[in-house]
Amino acid sequence: MKSYDFRDTIHWGSERRLRVDNAAGEQVGLIGRGSLEGCERKNTFAYWPEGGREPYLLGIRKRGITDLLAVSYALTGPGSAGSFRDKSGNSLLYFCVTGMLDGVEVRIEENWDEELEIKTAGRLTALIKQEGFSLRTALQIDEAAEENSSLFALSLMAVFMFNVYKKESAFIEELLFN
Repeated sequence: MKSYDFRDTIHWGSERRLRVDNAAGEQVGLIGRGSLEGCERKNTFAYWPEGGREPYLLGIRKRGITDLLAVSYALTGPGSAGSFRDKSGNSLLYFCVTGMLDGVEVRIEENWDEELEIKTAGRLTALIKQEGFSLRTALQIDEAAEENSSLFALSLMAVFMFNVYKKESAFIEELLFN
């Protein structure tokens, strides 16, 4: 597997960009805020691969009362599209999202070590680990994944979906049990 990392931020400004580096310390892209029609403005992120290509965008679709317990997500980018949804039942206990990306089944779920595993067609293709205090996020991804692919973009930005899930789960837990 290939290794990449970026340093997260506590405060997201509209122009803030996070540098994504490969194992050799070379920049391969940037992550920042994005805008995607039909998605929540504050929960939409973008990945710009190195080389000036148009960005991949991942956002939480705008929610109504019926969508509070099952969030849905959209990913768009150069020649690709994905649609994902919290897996009913599982999302109350741990983070689990399923969907399709460019015609391939994708599953993103939290493991017992609070890492994210991304599986495509039932095979582990990426592992994401956040290091809390340093704000470093490490990504290990299948050797075949290219840095300008939709799978690479999804793998990088999945951590932001996970962070939103953790904040919202903590809020709901506080409402229910305090």
